[in-house]
Amino acid sequence: MPYFFTSSSHLVRNQRALGKLGFDVSQLLSGPAILPEGTPFFVDEDMRPVEPMCSYFFDLARHVGSESLRDYAYDLMGLEDFLAQVLDPPTDLLSATEADLVAFRRWRTQLAPVPVGPATWRRNRTAINGFYDWAVGAGLLGPV
Repeated sequence: MPYFFTSSSHLVRNQRALGKLGFDVSQLLSGPAILPEGTPFFVDEDMRPVEPMCSYFFDLARHVGSESLRDYAYDLMGLEDFLAQVLDPPTDLLSATEADLVAFRRWRTQLAPVPVGPATWRRNRTAINGFYDWAVGAGLLGPV
């Protein structure tokens, strides 16, 4: 899944080209809906936002810095890739079961080509738990 991170410096650097396309860069950098620097966003093959990932990170960006956002984005993309490509049958983030998540932990910490250590797994787990807590709070999943 294609992904990007917001960057005001990219907007400023490409201000002239964006102006030719009808965008007002000053509005993009100061409007009420501006995303914090480094907020990840995900798009499909038609460049449309992918949910629930976009909404989760747009909400998370209000509370977490850009480095953590980047780490959490990669952590959740790793889970999403595992669910879609390694599990049989494949599943998605909102349909994953506890058994799927346990299988991911085992794969990530023991079976992956380069297993991660305890500190990295704790960060992975924080990202995963945060996503599922948000999904329950947003009404996308029932309470556990």
